[in-house]
Amino acid sequence: MSTTHERAVLWAILTTGEVFSDVAGRLTEEHFTDATHRAMWSAMTRIAARRAAIDETSLALELADEIKRLDAEALLVGHPFPDPEAIDDYVSNVQRAYRARIARDAMREAIVRGLDDETIFATSKRLGDIASEAAPSNDCVSIGDAMPGYLADLDRLRREKARRGSAYGIGALDGQTGGMMPGDLVVVAGRPGDGKTAFAITVADSIATKGGHAVIFSLEMSRGELLGRLLSSRASLNGRMFRDPRNLGERDFETARSAAGGLAEMPLTIRDTRASIRDIETTCRRLRRQGPLGVVVVDYLDLIDTPRDDRRKDRHDLEIGAKTSALKKLAKELGCPIVLLVQLNRAGATGRPMLIHLKNSGSIEQDADTVLLLHREDSDATSDEREIIIAKQRGGRTGSVVVRFRAEYTRFEDVAETRAPVPPSYVDTESANTMDAGRGYA
Repeated sequence: MSTTHERAVLWAILTTGEVFSDVAGRLTEEHFTDATHRAMWSAMTRIAARRAAIDETSLALELADEIKRLDAEALLVGHPFPDPEAIDDYVSNVQRAYRARIARDAMREAIVRGLDDETIFATSKRLGDIASEAAPSNDCVSIGDAMPGYLADLDRLRREKARRGSAYGIGALDGQTGGMMPGDLVVVAGRPGDGKTAFAITVADSIATKGGHAVIFSLEMSRGELLGRLLSSRASLNGRMFRDPRNLGERDFETARSAAGGLAEMPLTIRDTRASIRDIETTCRRLRRQGPLGVVVVDYLDLIDTPRDDRRKDRHDLEIGAKTSALKKLAKELGCPIVLLVQLNRAGATGRPMLIHLKNSGSIEQDADTVLLLHREDSDATSDEREIIIAKQRGGRTGSVVVRFRAEYTRFEDVAETRAPVPPSYVDTESANTMDAGRGYA
């Protein structure tokens, strides 16, 4: 059946040669199973590259040196005559047949190699890529088709006084940013002790409380440590009690038990084992099949494993770039924000942090939609105030807000005070030029 559709595509092109440009971006030589069809497609590609007309005469001349070794039956593409107007359907059928062949080959190779964990992960990734190609694409749409839905969405948000993005759960930050947009890669960076994990827990708790499925990849903390921090935040109990339960009194334990009951009902998933980008992708895709995801948290970038074959001892920045690029693509695929925790480099150990203080900052800054830098004044180590510097926000404001970091409860809270906007040297020029466009400020 697939060869019939291949013939139909080729005949439709010969009948109306101008459609080749529409088809060329959707098919390659590999999509054709028949050797003669592959040769014909390749010849058509060469003719088109010369900006010549594609017809039976030009095709015969292009194939003159190959004609003797081609299947004469396969060359008779026009019986029965396909409908050139249905070429989109023919192309889609050829694409489906190609994906099915690739999937079968992937599974056969996996069986031959042996179904160990590495092979299963690799095969899952390959099948996931194939499935992504099969997903309906809305990349191309006329403005006439797109505008009514956009206006209807704006009107709904206007009347409901709602924001487009998902809330961080920190009022001052949400007011400044409009929240996290679906598909955003949000980088949160800080020094040790500045509260990166507490920030992630605050975000995950906020999303899950509103019914969104929050997924936390805790690559450094164990499941028990993370559960203790979640309980500390939800129950407003000092986290030290969970590290040393001897300090946990009866009343405190009942408070923790009550908070645990509420947490257990929340759509919150934890993975506390070391993971590669491939593991993160596989887990998220599996969870996505069960329903939409509200946010994915990765704690933190440097602990994402790199497969041995992908390691670059001489270019660690390329490894980092591959990870951040993959996470950005995954966020778009999942349709939810991914919050990625990052360490500041040694140059940012003191003073006010800047984008250049991100480790291997080039790729991180390039792939991130938003970069938040957590900062505590060096002169006051006992203060619970933290400044969140919005160092980059694609399509939105930069600046800063002041919040309270309740370290004992592993959470961030609002304070009444706000500081002046961040100095010009901290402003991301791309974001500053676009200001509020598209962010839906509350």
